[in-house]
Amino acid sequence: MASVARATGGLAWEDEGVWIVASSRELVMPFPERLADDVLDRVLAWVTEHDVRTVGCWAAREEEGWFGPTLEAHGFEEGWQPNWMALRAEANGGDQRVAPAAAVPEWDRYGQQLLGLIGERTVPFVARVEGELAGFAWLHAPAGETVAGIFDVVVFPEHRRRGLGRALTTAACARAAELGRAHVTLNATGEGELLYRAMGFDTLGRGRTWWLHLGGPA
Repeated sequence: MASVARATGGLAWEDEGVWIVASSRELVMPFPERLADDVLDRVLAWVTEHDVRTVGCWAAREEEGWFGPTLEAHGFEEGWQPNWMALRAEANGGDQRVAPAAAVPEWDRYGQQLLGLIGERTVPFVARVEGELAGFAWLHAPAGETVAGIFDVVVFPEHRRRGLGRALTTAACARAAELGRAHVTLNATGEGELLYRAMGFDTLGRGRTWWLHLGGPA
C-alpha cells in the first residue's frame, strides 16, 4: 500500500506505531498494532485539510478488530472482509498469452505511475489476446521475506472464462518461486475464491475493515 501511494504521488508515514497511507483517493491505516484517540484525531484533521473523503482501517484477522469501538466512536462503519488465501510457490509451465511487462501503453496516468514500482521484487504481468490487453496482475516479493503477495488480478469482462485469471496467477506464482519465496498470498473476492480454491490455494481466514465516508462534492 505504501509503495503504491508513493509511486502515484501519495504519502506514507508512521504515527505512534500506526502506518498511514494516503493518496488523492483515500487514506488507509493498514493493520495497526495500536490506535490511540490522539492518532486518529490527527488522521482526521489531515484528511479534512487535504480534502480526502474516504478513510479506512484494516485488521488482518477477525479477532484482531479490538480497535473497532474506537473507530466507531469517530463515525466509522464496519465494511467488507478481506479473504486471505495462500499457496506454496512453485514453478509452472507458462501460458503464451501472459508475460511480465515493462510497459503497458493502454494504461492511464495512474497506471503509468504504477509502472515506476517495477523492479526485481515487484513485477506486473499482462495478458494479451491477439495483441489486445485482456488483463493484468501484480506480484510483490519484499526483500527478506519468505512470502510474496499477488495483487489486483484483473481480467476484463470480454475476455473472461478463457483461463486468463488462472494464467496470470500461475505466472506470478512461478516468479515468486524464482525469487526464492516459499508461499504466495492474496486477498480473494467471492468470485475469485472459486478459482483460487481450484488452483490449490488454502484459506487463511478473513480480516475486517472499517470505513468513514466524509461529505463534500464528488
